[in-house]
Amino acid sequence: MTTSTLNPPRRLGRMMAFAAIVAAGISVWKATELRQRDHVDTVAHADRLALERASTRIAARLETALAVGEADFFSNQAQNIVDEEVGVDGIEISWANGTSQTIGRGITEPDQQLHVPLFTTEISASAILLDTAPIGSAQRHRKTAAELAIYGRHPSMLDEAHPLPTSFYTHDLPWWALAALLVLGAAYVMERRLSRLSSAIVRVVSADYEAPIRIPGGDEVSWMSDQLDDLRMILQEQFERVKDRNESLQKHLATKNALLQKSAEFSSALVSPLDSSAGLRASARALADASDADVVLVFRHASDRGVDICIASIGLGEAVDPSAVASDVSIAEELRSSEGVKRLSALKPNHKWMRAGGRNIPLYGHLGMALRYRDKHQGYLILARNQPFGGSSEQLVVRATRLLSIAVANFTAYEQARSLTDVLQHKNRQLMEQRDDLEAANRLQSQFTATISHELRTPLNAIVGYGELLSDEVYGPIQPPQREALAGMMQAGSHLLAMVNQVLELSVADAGQLSIQLRTVALDEVVREALLMVDPLCRDRPYVISAELFEVSVKTDPERVHQVLVNLLNNAIKFTTTGSVKVIMGRPSADSISLTVADTGQGIAPEEQQVIFQAFRQAEQGYNRSHDGVGLGLAISQQIAHALGGTIKLESTLGVGSNFTLSLPRSIESTSPTTAPSSSQAAA
Repeated sequence: MTTSTLNPPRRLGRMMAFAAIVAAGISVWKATELRQRDHVDTVAHADRLALERASTRIAARLETALAVGEADFFSNQAQNIVDEEVGVDGIEISWANGTSQTIGRGITEPDQQLHVPLFTTEISASAILLDTAPIGSAQRHRKTAAELAIYGRHPSMLDEAHPLPTSFYTHDLPWWALAALLVLGAAYVMERRLSRLSSAIVRVVSADYEAPIRIPGGDEVSWMSDQLDDLRMILQEQFERVKDRNESLQKHLATKNALLQKSAEFSSALVSPLDSSAGLRASARALADASDADVVLVFRHASDRGVDICIASIGLGEAVDPSAVASDVSIAEELRSSEGVKRLSALKPNHKWMRAGGRNIPLYGHLGMALRYRDKHQGYLILARNQPFGGSSEQLVVRATRLLSIAVANFTAYEQARSLTDVLQHKNRQLMEQRDDLEAANRLQSQFTATISHELRTPLNAIVGYGELLSDEVYGPIQPPQREALAGMMQAGSHLLAMVNQVLELSVADAGQLSIQLRTVALDEVVREALLMVDPLCRDRPYVISAELFEVSVKTDPERVHQVLVNLLNNAIKFTTTGSVKVIMGRPSADSISLTVADTGQGIAPEEQQVIFQAFRQAEQGYNRSHDGVGLGLAISQQIAHALGGTIKLESTLGVGSNFTLSLPRSIESTSPTTAPSSSQAAA
């Protein structure tokens, strides 16, 4: 490749310069002749002409100075204009806000003045937001900032010289034709040569690098054609290099596409849930096909036993169970302590993996890589074939190992979950069997309790009945000591009979046979009857039970409500030796109403509040209790409340007192004997 000189010739430039000198000489000669022949009409005309010529420049310079936004800078620029512009002696500026400013001397009577508006330029918001290129004049807004009054006299008039008249530029002069012919001739020659040069440029831009570029003449255009020809040859060489590089990249891309396709085929085998070793075997088969491997072994690390277990094997025979392929401890340790793909020693025919698969041909291409997921060792992968592995195969193994590590981790988690599920199912079966045994025992206990309670009620009723007959002296007169003993016997019998009735009623409730008889009653009357029944219990107490009631009717079982209230009042009186006990009826709503038995007794500890509604549970336990009873009243009351569609809630503070609130619906449409839950359910 040849390179033209870097110093361009000057022929064309000299020719144009000669034409320009000739035209300038003619212009000077003709101007001198006209200056001697013509004169200016008046001095005022010259002054006006000077101001008109300077007005545009002055406005442009002041607009530029105004854009800076500094008052001192603007004043300095205006003063420079007055000092530099010919024929300008002063400027008056009338601002849009009503103020004015004078630069230079003041105006005199002979002065000519010219009024010119001063504009400020603003850029529209849309031009700023939508266009990052240079902003054109169409995208700017101009508004008047001030009115300029430019005045003065031309210096040439001071010595009474005569400037050129305006008609100087309108004369039909023959010398212009000669100058035009000279310029047009030079332009024609230059246009022809530039046309050939532009055609050559178009060929280069269009990537046509075959035809050489030659424009003779020895001038600037010829020099540019030589430079362009050098550029053509350089581009041709670069084009050939790019073409070769493109072919190389296409081959590399084809190799990458093949690798990605193999990776996709392997990844598709991992899409299905790995809920068995069959899924991992399919993944290992896909990896073997993608890498052309003859043997693929996948080992999972069992952390609970500290060993590696083969969970998938390809190439050792279909009859070989993967679990029978023992791990190579040395290979496992080597892979665990290394990063990336590891080239292992050749697998000889006597290796245990080869013996397990019945293979007698050694494999010389071998790769291994540890399986890690979230910085935890999951196992390792082994690939082997008759030929060494290439770089693309190693890249495939690296990608496959990332996915396979996740799959093995999922498989391990699934195995652990399945093992845990089996244990939980076994425990659940045991618990179900124990539950069935407990329910059967509970039914037998309830039946036994009901039977015993029924059998005890008959003789107890007889004892109490005969005691009443003896007390009434039906069988003859009795002595006072005998009457006292008889009264104690009857009291003990009545107490025992009440406890037997409670046990029997609890058994009936546990069996789901609690009977409910619904009818509409006045709830306040039910409360008063309960107060009358427990009134004898307050005879040895220093207080009287008070009540705050509303007249309200409800549809419920009045006997069961009466029973619950008596139980709650009985407990309140029993545990309140001093203070007060009262019944408070909450303000009725459209669908519910509440009754609260409040006392100022000893209160209930928080740990006892959780179990106090369970059967046979009392705040005081043991043989040294200060109060009698077996702890069935609250359990039965809770079951009755549930059977009536309501609840009983407890609020108690130890040493302050307790509030038992019975909430009931205003109306119950229907119920059945099986509505009431068992005592264990009620306690829960």
